[in-house]
Amino acid sequence: MAAGLRFDRRVQILRAPVSDDGMTMVRGAPAVLFTMPAARRDVSDGERFRAGETLAELSARFTLRADSRSRTILHSDQLRDGAAGPVYQIIVVKSVRDGALIEITCGRVVP
Repeated sequence: MAAGLRFDRRVQILRAPVSDDGMTMVRGAPAVLFTMPAARRDVSDGERFRAGETLAELSARFTLRADSRSRTILHSDQLRDGAAGPVYQIIVVKSVRDGALIEITCGRVVP
């Protein structure tokens, strides 16, 4: 099923709660939704060039096994690589390998 992938890291999925203050919807601070094993692959410069990216950004793809938790990931969520690692903004979430895996493309702006 996941031949060639090494689920050698633990990632945290972060979600900011949204509340209604009576006038507008307000996002709170992101909190850990769940943690699970993942495989990571950095997006090559060639892929980024073809996609037309111009910002100084580190792009990566994380692959998770599909389950009831990973199927709830939204593009508005964030992903932390490790317990204290860098936080990435999720750009695309898609199902791959006939729904057995979830592939997440994310970006992190370089300071």
